[in-house]
Amino acid sequence: MKKHLLAGAFVLAVMVLCSTAPAHAQGVDIFAGYSFSTNNQNFGLAGEEVTCEFIDFCEGFGNSGSFNSGGLHGYNVAAVFNLNKHIGIEANFAGHNGSNDVYKEVESSTTFKATQTTDSYLIVFGPKFTQQVGNVELFGHALVGINSVHAGFHLNQNECDEEEDDCSIGGHGTGFATVVGGGVDWWHGRWGLRLLEVDFTHGDPSITFQPADEPNFNFTSPSSSNNISLSAGLIFHLGGMKK
Repeated sequence: MKKHLLAGAFVLAVMVLCSTAPAHAQGVDIFAGYSFSTNNQNFGLAGEEVTCEFIDFCEGFGNSGSFNSGGLHGYNVAAVFNLNKHIGIEANFAGHNGSNDVYKEVESSTTFKATQTTDSYLIVFGPKFTQQVGNVELFGHALVGINSVHAGFHLNQNECDEEEDDCSIGGHGTGFATVVGGGVDWWHGRWGLRLLEVDFTHGDPSITFQPADEPNFNFTSPSSSNNISLSAGLIFHLGGMKK
């Protein structure tokens, strides 16, 4: 449900920006493509007694509460309203999803494993700066907005059987986000390719966790993430001729 609300907010923002774009704007650039993101997340769980009670694998991380669990795959969609040939206003929506083993230990014939699932969504806005050289366009942008994260942890079945519990916990939250980066586009008339976009993203949502076996209990944890995302895909130009 929250994902649909985020997508709706993005579409609404695009419509508002279209209606307020100045008459001398140089058209609209649309990007849609694949995106990969690292998944470095700190849930601020260090020192929290409740954490070790419901996520007892926390000792495997030295109570740091910090998880580096591989990468996430997803998508990136953006619309840029060009004020002139060098400056535009960008609205950007990205989603990354994945599941990774964040801890694994084998003792005798027993495998102890903890799995993290992450769904992260970004809606950000801000200025985009471009410099065109022939058919190649170099760009950079600095964007701010919101980051919505759904995170979950699950212990492997062997450990759950021993404790006779549902060894999983999940949570979600929304917070402030920033995106700074740039890339290279190649244009052929009104369409082209985004050869590469590299962004540094930071988010700090507060996530409310709900243990599966404690329906009447939840707790909120501060979190922060610092990730690198790589994107590539198709670009289209609407409006006046691309110059």
